[in-house]
Amino acid sequence: MASHIPTGSLRPHTTGGSTFPVFLSSADEAMQFRNRVQGLVQKSLNSQLSFRAWLQTFPVWRWEEMAATTVPAGGSANDLFVQKARESSVTIVLLRDKLRPGTKEELMAVKDDPEVELKVLWFPRRRLRFAPGTEVQRFLFGPDAKNIFHEKLARPNSEDAWQTLAANLIDVLLMALRSDGRRPYVSRV
Repeated sequence: MASHIPTGSLRPHTTGGSTFPVFLSSADEAMQFRNRVQGLVQKSLNSQLSFRAWLQTFPVWRWEEMAATTVPAGGSANDLFVQKARESSVTIVLLRDKLRPGTKEELMAVKDDPEVELKVLWFPRRRLRFAPGTEVQRFLFGPDAKNIFHEKLARPNSEDAWQTLAANLIDVLLMALRSDGRRPYVSRV
């Protein structure tokens, strides 16, 4: 990648503004966490930036909230997931125990993309000591997940979990604020 890209910055989505989309991905079993992250982004980042007249915004893209779209010929519905993950400034993946093929494909598509910031937060359920590993555990510690760094949050409603979520969102904000001069993903003429 070119050296003109500021270290620790985010790629804006469009020209003429400072929009940094957050693509939020998870299986349905992590819906409560998806709602929590979206609420934090909207109420803690976007509303405060707006009140203070900053230009930066962080729209949250959730697949289930997108308008119906036709799958391109020869493509799959998951191709659209992957496209949105690649178009985002930040992809946040929330994992519990199950790993759907679409979520795995999104992770694999952006894990080595230097233009997309990837944040993986894992909220495992408590398991018996000798129980077999979950799909997520087998994936995260298997060969496919090389270079996918993640944070494990043992108790979802703990202070540690809230601090980790806040720290990751503050990191996103700080990277966005350092993004002057980054070329956007979409250029509007």
